Amino acid sequence: MGDDTSEAYSLDLEFDRLEQGGLSHADFRALFESKLQDLEEASMDMPTETTLYRKYLTKLNPELRTRVMSKEWKIDGEGKGTRPLKTYKDVAKAVGLLLEEFADIHAAGHARQDQLMTCLLYTSPSPRDQRGSRMPG
Repeated sequence: MGDDTSEAYSLDLEFDRLEQGGLSHADFRALFESKLQDLEEASMDMPTETTLYRKYLTKLNPELRTRVMSKEWKIDGEGKGTRPLKTYKDVAKAVGLLLEEFADIHAAGHARQDQLMTCLLYTSPSPRDQRGSRMPG
């Protein structure tokens, strides 16, 4: 194989082997887009939008993929309605929205837990207050 063919083959393999695995979504997306840029800089045939959409989905963490595909997202902003995902960038935005939902749920859970702990702290007797009964015997 010539150098150009060898480089193209290597880049194809790298792109095909790319998976999110344990990477954060932000790191995975940056790596995905970096590999696309490598393909473009090597003057290789670029995948179609439909192919990139499919590849991005298949390379995502399976749990994220399932959750993102389970509903339609307001990827065009709050004032806009929901719509089906059409590009890998749409999928990436939907994953971002899903992760924001997770963060909001997590934060709300911690807020409730903090309120409960505060309540328990101020309503529970102190170990120092464990004296005998104050009732006259």
